[in-house]
Amino acid sequence: MQEPGTFAGAKIYIGTTAPAPDAAGFEADTFVEITNVSNMGEFGATANIVTFPVVSDKYVKKSKGTRNAGDPVLVVGRISEDDGQIALREAE
Repeated sequence: MQEPGTFAGAKIYIGTTAPAPDAAGFEADTFVEITNVSNMGEFGATANIVTFPVVSDKYVKKSKGTRNAGDPVLVVGRISEDDGQIALREAE
């Protein structure tokens, strides 16, 4: 069981075929686990904060701007025979 708020017990998989970009293509794909993972990076989007000082107000107005989906980094201990790591290297 995965602990709340941590990656403990999490697994990550890679698709092994090039499916169509829709739900049916995703369902038709086959996935293989990437093992010996040390870190999966940060998941989730973060929003830039847009600020706008208005002369007639005492406060700066703030709102959420564009979102950045991030660049999660996958750190693995290399196992040359691991099917998931092989698929990951081939996809690179």
